[in-house]
Amino acid sequence: MFDRICRMGDEEGLTFDFDAINVAPNTADAHRLVLWAQEQNAGDAMATVLFQAYFSEGRNVSDRDVLVECANEADLDSQEARTLLAGSEYSDEVRMSQQRAQQRGITGVPCYVFGEGRRLTRPQQRLRLANRVPPTSTFDAPCRRFERDVLRVVVDSGRHPFNFEPLSQSPMGRTRIMSPERVRRTLRRLAYEIIEHNRGARSVELFGIQRSGVPLAHSVAEEINAVEDTAIEAYDLDATPFRDDRPDLEPPAPPHDVDVTDRDVVLVDDVVFTGRTARAALDAVLQYGRPRSIQLVVLVDRGHREYPIQPDCTGRRLQTKHQEQVVVETDGELGVYVES
Repeated sequence: MFDRICRMGDEEGLTFDFDAINVAPNTADAHRLVLWAQEQNAGDAMATVLFQAYFSEGRNVSDRDVLVECANEADLDSQEARTLLAGSEYSDEVRMSQQRAQQRGITGVPCYVFGEGRRLTRPQQRLRLANRVPPTSTFDAPCRRFERDVLRVVVDSGRHPFNFEPLSQSPMGRTRIMSPERVRRTLRRLAYEIIEHNRGARSVELFGIQRSGVPLAHSVAEEINAVEDTAIEAYDLDATPFRDDRPDLEPPAPPHDVDVTDRDVVLVDDVVFTGRTARAALDAVLQYGRPRSIQLVVLVDRGHREYPIQPDCTGRRLQTKHQEQVVVETDGELGVYVES
């Protein structure tokens, strides 16, 4: 079997050396490292280095010293990688990913998921994966929810070469993905990014988008004031009357005596999802004047945008399913959770 895999790898330019592999590693830390790299736009590079380290060189990718070396090979900061691995950051995300797979009945590889409802396991014939679904493909229906450049399955032979099974839809419940300490650390980093982006904080006006964005904005203001020796105040901003799905509401008079003309406005929110709330917040803040710039800062970007809204500073990018809920707890203990 290994000989066949090696031959197939050679055809694709991949080198496998199974004789060099002496351990079956626990890859939890490796997955944490990839998630960390993704936040620095280096996820693919990190995964490629790990793949080569294990399958081509037989290195033990559960050894943290080896993982630090891999991070360095992916042009990432080795000391930051060592600090990350010494802690528990991203452990919750790795566990959540495992739970998702288990809840959907995915127990091994390869497993190809088509749309939201079917999975393809144990292909009986050889598969070749390319990057387009041809218009006449018999797989067009189950692939129709995929984005444009996704997957083409070409079958060598066989009338029914695949085993399609329904995905389990068991509820996952609630999973914590950011601890209180990590939320605080992220807010501190966002404060530094705001300072850097605006070359200081003297021209900054902070607005927290109701509801959960308000306490986060106050925390960011405290961090900025501690660093810059300023007295920035965070104002709460109610964007609801300006939403395009609430034509029944009349925008109220501006509740704050603040003028943002020629100032750099920073909108702070907990989660950016479709972008509709952020768009409404743009209209809401214009009650206070004509700012020099408006920036959006969010703790979590969960994707699925419906409007062309892009945060300037993001604490955590999170891949979610549309029906899942991302909850940021700000009353009492801080935390970010995914519910489904």
